[in-house]
Amino acid sequence: MFPMTLILAVRGSDGVVMGSDSRAVNNGMAIDGVHKLVQVAKNCCVGVAGTASAGVPFLRDAVQEMGLSIDRAVDAHEVARGLEKVLNRRLDGANDKERRLLASAKFILAGYLGGGVRPVICVLDALVGRFFILDQPEGFNKIGQDNLASYYLALLQQPSDGIPCGELARLVHFILAETSDTAPSVAMPFYLVRVSVNAVHRLDASEYVASSLGAGERVRAIVKFLAGSRN
Repeated sequence: MFPMTLILAVRGSDGVVMGSDSRAVNNGMAIDGVHKLVQVAKNCCVGVAGTASAGVPFLRDAVQEMGLSIDRAVDAHEVARGLEKVLNRRLDGANDKERRLLASAKFILAGYLGGGVRPVICVLDALVGRFFILDQPEGFNKIGQDNLASYYLALLQQPSDGIPCGELARLVHFILAETSDTAPSVAMPFYLVRVSVNAVHRLDASEYVASSLGAGERVRAIVKFLAGSRN
């Protein structure tokens, strides 16, 4: 099975939960243990899908260029606009190989509007150099938007923004775990964070293993089917 990137961002009642797998491909070789969730400010985190081996270094350089700090809270829209500008400037100055690599990357940003008004999720498609605001929970990979979290929540008949992040973390881990043996596949270890109004908290993925083991077979089968059929 060939690898893909799967990043989920789900908005809950007290923030946003993000989760990702950790396998990247560089020059045809798989690289494991890649951190695709990068904290860029006190209350903002960005996940990198697509060519993570190109997107993660770009993101770290962009954070430095923009003067962002994990000690300072930011407006998520300002970060999104800043990353757009840096990305487009970098693409304009890149050679063909660098442009192809970077253009295949996609970025999903979770943070808050200025003043902590509400949590938002945005996606930056490097190919077109634009951020798009998402008002629904999304799964995102190098091929497209999966909406796996949306489908699962529909089964529960619950809106995500009414569920605490502690429960949503179980959902995110469950989806990552259930797609680990589909084709294309995602790779462990999984990384989870909770983005709150004034902090980004790293979560211990091992605490949520039981959420997959205890899930019903019908729900497992649906998630596996959606993951495989939409990729």
